[in-house]
Amino acid sequence: MKDAVLCALIVAACCAPTSAIAQQESPPPRPDTAYVYDCTKLPYVSAGCPSYNEMITKGDKDLFGLINGSHVFACFKPDEDVFFIASLIEPYPGEYTSRSPASPNNLQSTGIFSYARFKNGVQEDAKILTGLWRKTKLLNDASFSAKDDQNSTHAAASDTEVSYDSFVRSLNNTRTVYALQIRRSTLRFSETYTTSDVPPENKPSKLPAPPQTKTQTESASGYCAEFNGH
Repeated sequence: MKDAVLCALIVAACCAPTSAIAQQESPPPRPDTAYVYDCTKLPYVSAGCPSYNEMITKGDKDLFGLINGSHVFACFKPDEDVFFIASLIEPYPGEYTSRSPASPNNLQSTGIFSYARFKNGVQEDAKILTGLWRKTKLLNDASFSAKDDQNSTHAAASDTEVSYDSFVRSLNNTRTVYALQIRRSTLRFSETYTTSDVPPENKPSKLPAPPQTKTQTESASGYCAEFNGH
């Protein structure tokens, strides 16, 4: 009798609906909504802010890969469906070491700066720079600097400001420099695009000198939201 009951239980378990088994499985982890921003706090309407929140609530992997820093700035342009992320990974106080035995009071540690730009919900640009945080034992204020000569990018940070710049040489022989500044006290940002002609290479010639380089600058400004990891 016991054997018959045991066989019946085994058959019932094997033939159970897959939906019942699925209900017993752990639900997928919910995305971290701590990085959702209240768009009504902006002094203007930005279509990029709802796009940012949509990607956060959907757990977008590319976006969450950029906002795991200790200082994260999500910046929104007025009207446009554009936002960008500037993220800094700053070491804990105990991770700083002396630069050299001769300068025990001068401390440094590695850090990472990330920048990514999204337009209409699609990533347009992304850069990651590794640099150094520096400070002294007497002053707790640390500053960061990173440079990538190969990709012509540079980032810097202090207690007052975060900056980033890069340039691209296009096929029509122009050079565009992008520069970003974020003021940490007000969370206001300013960005500029400066496009100029690339002068020809200097070669010995009796021909007249080429005309002066033409330069065109476009600028924009807005506000950022700041999230702190530690």
